[in-house]
Amino acid sequence: MKLRVSFPVLAFAITLLFTPIRAYAQNPCNDEPYGPGCYWAFHVVPSADSLPLVAQSIAYFTLMNDGTNFESFTLTCSSSGGVSCAYDQGSTTLFGGTSTLVGVIFSASSPGALTLTATGFYSAWAEGGTTVVYDPYRIWLSATQHNGYNQSVALCTLSCFNGVMSYSTNAYFSLDVPRSVELSYTSRQVQARHAIVVNGGGYPGYVPEKLSLRLLRPNGTFQTFTNGSTEIYYQGAQTAQMGVQFDDSSLATGAYYYTIILRAYWGATVRELSVPVRLLVLNQRGSPYGAGWSIASLARVLLGQGDSLLTSDGEGSIQFWRRISCGANSCAYGAPAGEFDKLERLGPPTEPAGITYVRTQVDGTKLTFDWGGRLLYSDDVFNNRTRYVWRANDSERLDSIVDPVGKAIVFEYNVSNRLHTIRDLVGSRTLSPLAARVNVS
Repeated sequence: MKLRVSFPVLAFAITLLFTPIRAYAQNPCNDEPYGPGCYWAFHVVPSADSLPLVAQSIAYFTLMNDGTNFESFTLTCSSSGGVSCAYDQGSTTLFGGTSTLVGVIFSASSPGALTLTATGFYSAWAEGGTTVVYDPYRIWLSATQHNGYNQSVALCTLSCFNGVMSYSTNAYFSLDVPRSVELSYTSRQVQARHAIVVNGGGYPGYVPEKLSLRLLRPNGTFQTFTNGSTEIYYQGAQTAQMGVQFDDSSLATGAYYYTIILRAYWGATVRELSVPVRLLVLNQRGSPYGAGWSIASLARVLLGQGDSLLTSDGEGSIQFWRRISCGANSCAYGAPAGEFDKLERLGPPTEPAGITYVRTQVDGTKLTFDWGGRLLYSDDVFNNRTRYVWRANDSERLDSIVDPVGKAIVFEYNVSNRLHTIRDLVGSRTLSPLAARVNVS
């Protein structure tokens, strides 16, 4: 605060003691003709910090002369966004310590801001106040509760409400470790129905009459839902949990990017908001081990969009890994929330056949995959290696699993390339009843 007076020091101290400290700018007057101790000070305050958007309305501002003397003000209006001032407000004169209410007529086609500026004639400076014009028909949409990153069976109860079944061969011991093969079935690997859940709604005072959801497919068309429509309606609310379901058997295992669109209705007024969602799909309908069946713990790596990766574990889990950094011959991938393993790509990108992916689990076990994502071997913390041998030119069918001491479990297939026999060290384990059960499409 700047203050100019021509009183003695004692009078100056008394003036400071009884003059309130002001939050607004002050400039001293000249001693003549206004007298010693005078100052200029004024401010502009909107009656409301924000106003709802309408085609035409009026906003009120208070102009306060906080100074000690009269002042003449020129009033001008400015705007931004979809807001326009109807006209400037002319001028007014206020004595010190008085105020006036100024109404500003404006029109608005979309949100924006409105500012009233007062310029003092004698003080030769300007002060302004701003009010925001907002759209009252506002909506919000969140897809944070949709899990498009870590669909792990180990992290949910009741097997994530999937139908599950498993069969296992008799175990044999090698290095004091029981070894067997388990075939695992989960209904999510055979079902073609997918679901997306979001939250959304309106704001207090302007709750929509109804809400709806649409789903834009990656190809730019709208998805048809299980009820036969492309738009599902819900009761209007400030907060609503909404979901869509659809069938699409053409989706192979992978990550797919959709856009979920929320619409809100107030009579003829409609507002729309959208967010992207990632859909993770596991499709084992054509599995050589039977529709919906896979070899438990036989992990896979799949290349996703934008050099991201997907991993599956053979038991109904699928995870999305985003690339976070790359060096000359390696890339690191960020684990999805809830996962603590590490995943990296090794090898020069110019030689795809030499690329491997290595997943280091929390217990120190390392899983190594070839450039096509097939599991090649698993090394425990003692460097005991289990090898996974695949049939020639076949990325789907496992030929054998060889344990650290060279003992093998062999897979045999029938003329339809369906699993028929799992043979281990004890002898031929013909799983014809199992084969008959699992090879049901």
